[in-house]
Amino acid sequence: MSRHLVALIGTYYRLDEDGQPSGPHSFVVSGFVIEFRHAWLWATAGHCLRDLDDLVRGQQEGRIAQLQFVLADYFGPSPLDRHPIPFVYEDTVRHAIDDEASGLDYGLVIVSPYYQRLLEANDVIPVSQVNWEHQHLVNFDAFAILGFPSELNRLERRVSGDQEQITISAEPVYMAVQQLPASPIAARTTALPSFVGQLPLLRRIPHVRGMSGCPIFGFRIGDDSRPTQYWIVAMQSSWIEELRVIFGCPVPTFMGLVEAVVDQTDD
Repeated sequence: MSRHLVALIGTYYRLDEDGQPSGPHSFVVSGFVIEFRHAWLWATAGHCLRDLDDLVRGQQEGRIAQLQFVLADYFGPSPLDRHPIPFVYEDTVRHAIDDEASGLDYGLVIVSPYYQRLLEANDVIPVSQVNWEHQHLVNFDAFAILGFPSELNRLERRVSGDQEQITISAEPVYMAVQQLPASPIAARTTALPSFVGQLPLLRRIPHVRGMSGCPIFGFRIGDDSRPTQYWIVAMQSSWIEELRVIFGCPVPTFMGLVEAVVDQTDD
């Protein structure tokens, strides 16, 4: 499952009114790679892409300096290279929707052939189109999420003379999720169906900040006649902290919308 997982990591400095820097600051954005008509997309929550675009805009306006992005793609069982890939996020083609009322909160970044080759070389595989197109036919037995909670992220800064090296480490965490039939709070009900689930109490992970954009997996448990299988059913987008309830935007919903738009454009 972790072979789909790719984190977008970055560092930057904030500039005050006098141009004096503070930092470094860092971020780790959970996400995964998904297939659409033989192309690769990097998927995360829409509000995460909005936040990244705000940083890009801040650099353009002189409020942010030294903004750098990398892709971390070494969380699978057999990566060949544990170094992140420098990534030019500013030049990507991307799309984001963050609409709380409808329940749509997704962001997609087109992965260029150059980056796709690098990810493939490090044993990353996308969620197949068959996986998200036909999962409505599946009765799931269990659910889990896999992402990067912010309390486990670490920033290490080394300075030698006038040279600075910043390293960000992120640790993926797997957590079981109990699916709920509906939101426990009526005000959090959305116009479109959402995945709703409850997380266990974990002392090591008191909250799920940083997990927005991570995949929510659905499992069909195997037996003597068939192996256990999994599907990525949704993307985690928000939560109710005091109840440890998470909400996810279903993958068939947002990918179906993308497919409809592309079909309409082609016509």
